[in-house]
Amino acid sequence: MSPLSQEQTSRILSNPTFRELTAARARLRWGLSIVTLIMFFGFIGLISAASSTLGKNMAGGSIPLGMAVALGHDRRGRAPDWLLCAPFEQIF
Repeated sequence: MSPLSQEQTSRILSNPTFRELTAARARLRWGLSIVTLIMFFGFIGLISAASSTLGKNMAGGSIPLGMAVALGHDRRGRAPDWLLCAPFEQIF
């Protein structure tokens, strides 16, 4: 694949659909970054504030409450595909 010429590059960069797509991508990137930071610091705060509670076993079982919270946090930390793809469906 050959590199793009200066004319092709300027045509792509001036395309309104391309500009809209890059703007939507930037908004999504910043939004997900903020959500990730909130979840991370919230989880660290939970660990520091309730460490004795998180170490207790759940309902007499052998799994500590902290382990269940960590696994639940890990599952909810990933955005579903429909959330990531929805803004771009209108463009394509």
